[in-house]
Amino acid sequence: MVLASKCIEQTWFSPVNALAANWSRDVVLSPPQFYELARLANFPSLLPLKQFVQERQKDGCICYYPVTIKCTDGYSTLYPGDDLYPSDPNLTTEEVRVVEHTVMQSAQSCKNINRTVFPMTQEQCSISNVQDCGHPCPAEFIVKAHGVVCEKLLEKHKSA
Repeated sequence: MVLASKCIEQTWFSPVNALAANWSRDVVLSPPQFYELARLANFPSLLPLKQFVQERQKDGCICYYPVTIKCTDGYSTLYPGDDLYPSDPNLTTEEVRVVEHTVMQSAQSCKNINRTVFPMTQEQCSISNVQDCGHPCPAEFIVKAHGVVCEKLLEKHKSA
């Protein structure tokens, strides 16, 4: 817990429990942390994660600088690989691009989607059909557990 810029309490969560705490509003996760925890939720314990990391390390890494777009009914935070992610993002400002589409319309207009969405009517969820440098997409069961918008986007992009 943070109070007046001071940490007064700390708690350890598994990725799934951290996401559940976020959804129940016990903690607040920013988009990059939410996205990474949703990817870590693919691993039920430390051993499969360790094995994955040892195998995946040879694929290199990519700079994951989030870019935000404001939609008519919420926000989306885009990550590399998403069709709307800029080819040369400005790493020195937190520029927010405005689009005249809903969160759902914005995602449906793309073949490659890699983002966290924040529709005003639901909780945030991460949606991705992009696997970069061998990283897993956010855990599907987490996406399906949260919201009609996220579930519809997941189904659309599985069939693409």
